[in-house]
Amino acid sequence: MAGQARSVGDLFSGLQIGPSFFWPIFAGGTIRAQIRTADARAQGASARYEKAVTGALSDSETAINRFLNARASESEAKAALTRAQAAFDLAERRTQSSEDDRLALARAHQSLTAAARRHDEAAAAKAQAAVALYKSLGGGWS
Repeated sequence: MAGQARSVGDLFSGLQIGPSFFWPIFAGGTIRAQIRTADARAQGASARYEKAVTGALSDSETAINRFLNARASESEAKAALTRAQAAFDLAERRTQSSEDDRLALARAHQSLTAAARRHDEAAAAKAQAAVALYKSLGGGWS
């Protein structure tokens, strides 16, 4: 029978009045040690997070600097290519008017080819730096 108590102790076994509160008074330093352990774990997690953020910012800054340097190098290579093209055009006109020999034209052509190669390499380096920068910033946006 569910409604009857078999002993006096059973009278109040299912009855609860007010909020229940339990605090282990005689736990010694166990509770303080658990609190310190939790604090230490939280500080460790915070330090790991800060290290990750600092590393990501450092990687991003490095990628930005590489991109800016690559962009400047490409600009310089483009200016050098323009000068080499002008020198080749002049050497070609001088060769046609018999003021210079074909050797001067060949040297100007060689310089033009080298300048074009340096410009292409600088443009490729700039593109690679742009991709690295995109990746360091997380990428994936549109």
